[in-house]
Amino acid sequence: MSSGSWYMVVRCVPDTLAGEFVNVGVIAWEEDRSQFHCRFTDDLSRAKALGLTGDGEFLFNFFADIRGAIERLPTSRDAYQLEKDLRRMQGWAGLIQCTGWAGSTGSAEETLESVVKLFMKSAVR
Repeated sequence: MSSGSWYMVVRCVPDTLAGEFVNVGVIAWEEDRSQFHCRFTDDLSRAKALGLTGDGEFLFNFFADIRGAIERLPTSRDAYQLEKDLRRMQGWAGLIQCTGWAGSTGSAEETLESVVKLFMKSAVR
């Protein structure tokens, strides 16, 4: 039984001066760091409408890096470091930004599903 989880929403901010953003992903993890889950968009058309230039390779590489970090989690120490890195991302002010982390009473997987439905408007995988 889950004791709760945390999540953060990943945003793309193509023009940091304008401050408009598109939610492009969600990362969720169990309070005890036993599991991490993520979901990212496949469709950057909304970000491009706000001024994202190029093919989004930088974003897709970032998504792949996060997925890879989660897949390679062999120990709780590594999970602690990943959580620390995710929390540090909240201070980013460039193309990729993250919301503050928020808590949920559900499991990380349940939280991911419900938050994706609330905050993501484009195709996700």
